[in-house]
Amino acid sequence: ICNNRKHPEWGASVSPFLRLLPSNYEDGLAKPIGWFDNDWWKNLNVRQRRPNPRKVTQELLSTQDITNDEWHNHLLMQFGQFLDHDLTFAALSDNRNLLENDIVDCERTCQNVEPCYSILRTDIEDKCIEFKRSAEYCGTGYTSVIFGQLIQREQVNIITSFIDGSQIYGNNLEVSNYLRHPNPQNNSLLNSNIISNRTFLPYNDNQLLLSMDCQPEPELYQECFLAGDHRANEQLGLLVFHNLWLRNHNLLVKKLQILRPEWSNDKIFHEVRKIVAAQLQIITYRDWLPLIIGSKGMKMLGAYNGYNETINPSISNVFATAAMRFGHTLVNKNLIKKLANIHRNEKPKNDSIDGETKIHRAFFRPDFLSKTNTFDSILLGLIMTPLKMALPEQAITDELTERLFKLSRYTPLDLASINIQRGRDHGLPDYNQWRKFCGLKIANNFEDLKYEIKNENIRKKLKKLYGHPDNIDLYVAGIMENSDDHDGKIGPTFRCLIVDQFKRLRDGDRFFY
Repeated sequence: ICNNRKHPEWGASVSPFLRLLPSNYEDGLAKPIGWFDNDWWKNLNVRQRRPNPRKVTQELLSTQDITNDEWHNHLLMQFGQFLDHDLTFAALSDNRNLLENDIVDCERTCQNVEPCYSILRTDIEDKCIEFKRSAEYCGTGYTSVIFGQLIQREQVNIITSFIDGSQIYGNNLEVSNYLRHPNPQNNSLLNSNIISNRTFLPYNDNQLLLSMDCQPEPELYQECFLAGDHRANEQLGLLVFHNLWLRNHNLLVKKLQILRPEWSNDKIFHEVRKIVAAQLQIITYRDWLPLIIGSKGMKMLGAYNGYNETINPSISNVFATAAMRFGHTLVNKNLIKKLANIHRNEKPKNDSIDGETKIHRAFFRPDFLSKTNTFDSILLGLIMTPLKMALPEQAITDELTERLFKLSRYTPLDLASINIQRGRDHGLPDYNQWRKFCGLKIANNFEDLKYEIKNENIRKKLKKLYGHPDNIDLYVAGIMENSDDHDGKIGPTFRCLIVDQFKRLRDGDRFFY
């Protein structure tokens, strides 16, 4: 069913992200800022010099110290990630260099060769952090030449833009049908797996239809749980949420079967899916979003006046690539509390302090979920673990910058550096351009940032790293801004961009509750 009858492509899966501002590529078409690493090119583009993302992370973003939020717990962060996976998923390029018709392994090269745009490590010579570019939408970038025109590179959102539970039900009919109970007599239910008399997600036995991202420890095989989004197994808190919403669907089915015994299984399934989508929307706009954007943001959002078919609800590139990634600043380094000694062949003293488990131990470990009482312990942990305060001086825990996916890779990743690099990959304009878009004064020097980035030491570091305000990556400056609202978590630029997105998602959705 098309959401917008006049513009069926708006918000549809496998469609390009929306541009709020024109893209900014180094060659004007497709190559990200920093692609051409030679002095001649750099001298031509003084205003577009960007520092190594890893250097920015180490000197400005990464922190060992955190301050706990006194008012909110880790459920706020976890719902945000679960919601994000209902809205955005940028397809990655495959390993083929289309211009040279060659296969490239991005894990084995530190050179900028399509589709690899790896991040050089500053601490180990000739080593890099793997980075693969997002896939370009067909007919844009260099593929636009095939069609006799030049169109700047755009990226693909492979899931629907709407808050519709696509992470629960999948983003197409084939996947949705596969997730339903295999017995026709029970296919109003989502398929599940009963472990110790508890309902869990089923295991995935069809990687060809729906490939679940479930990287085990090196040389350790484990089964992946099956859900509507292939990222469900990424970390234990997210996996708990997927299980909760599976149970919620099946509970609603059983209640509706009693209320409407004359309805077919198919009708019950789709009616419950509508209810679940409405529940997600209610929680988002009533409970979650006000805590993020604060009173000022809610005033900007305004009241709901009904569906408007002229509003495009598509996910903006800047929302997916920068603004919505503010959530990484809320992640506590001790993600799971009161969950000691669950790790295979490990002693509690090695990784648990007073029952706390370091967050890097929670990534890609679905095998822990089915252990006795582990599900309840993780859920209790999300409730008991305080949210990390989003302080510019303590931006992102080193659990995410130094040990990301440590158990599933020989070389850990750095989430902050990847976020910076992704913004360049997608051709996001610099921070100053977004300040102008959001009605803020363009900064001619770093002192002009003092009202949004209040810490003088941070401004000095930005000057040292970037040289000129026109060079600053949006993601970096966005999380360096101080919240100017007593009940919000973000600064004015990210608030502007997040409000824009959620207003369009609400007003441009024909099925909004």
